[in-house]
Amino acid sequence: MFDRNRLVLALKQRFVWIMLLVLAVMMVIGASAFLPMMTSDATVTGQISPEMLLTQMEATRREAGKAPLILDVRSVAEYNHSHIPGALNMPHRDLPHRLGELAAFKTRPIVLYCEAGVRARIAETALVEAGFQQVIHLTGDMQAWRRKAFPVESRSIFP
Repeated sequence: MFDRNRLVLALKQRFVWIMLLVLAVMMVIGASAFLPMMTSDATVTGQISPEMLLTQMEATRREAGKAPLILDVRSVAEYNHSHIPGALNMPHRDLPHRLGELAAFKTRPIVLYCEAGVRARIAETALVEAGFQQVIHLTGDMQAWRRKAFPVESRSIFP
């Protein structure tokens, strides 16, 4: 008649199959989030240390047009408090709407930094997806720059 053990076993097997199916769907959805990055034509060149950036800045200071664009993606207030000399401020939340301002750097080096790395990674993804070819993340970001006591500029908000 009614075999309780067989019913329990059948339900357990069905549950396992359903869980495997859910896991497979989640993996496909997760992988699809990275698909645009994998199919992008942009070349991400990696990271640059604060020492290398400072050396490069000093070496190219005399050669106009050779220096990389240094892009500070922190808030305006953070930028005004202190930033790497010559850096342009473009908060990471504004970046997708202001890509046109960076068009001249589509094939030139852009060095990104924020305070600790999170916002710079978000900006890096946006630039790569927009086709920028030389996107470089400053290793250690502003925290490392300050820790090494490298030069900073500040901008007073009062006249």
